[in-house]
Amino acid sequence: EMFNNKKLEDQINVIPIVYVKDFFGNKYTFDKIIKINEEADLCKFTTLKKWGVKSSINKKECMYGERVYNISASGGFYSENAVPFREGNFSGVYFDTDNNKKVKRNLYTIESLPGSSGSGVYNINGDLCGNINISYSKSNLSLGATRKNILNFLKD
Repeated sequence: EMFNNKKLEDQINVIPIVYVKDFFGNKYTFDKIIKINEEADLCKFTTLKKWGVKSSINKKECMYGERVYNISASGGFYSENAVPFREGNFSGVYFDTDNNKKVKRNLYTIESLPGSSGSGVYNINGDLCGNINISYSKSNLSLGATRKNILNFLKD
């Protein structure tokens, strides 16, 4: 009588609590997604409490051969105070064909694994230059959104 002979799954509305973790293992409760760009693996979201340090965006595009750095929890490798740190070079802008349209993506010689998507790529000064959104397993190549892609995404 309590469940009117319906399946229990139909009677319960489960609302999962999603957390975002920082480098130190601190958890922050996810609030809402403001917008996404699947093509560039960009997501603007809020958490219930402020956290983190704001990244500065580089004032210009990367220079060919410039040394760049990536921090990501790719392949599930993550624990408090331990996140893989990789480095490589900016190797130019690649014109990728995505859904029959040409998309500009930064090409890096940074080895990345699945799970790297959306992670930032920084220059020696710690300024954001782009991100990684396509990793090529068994190679040291990855592609990502350009600085301009990110700036356009953040405008609204």
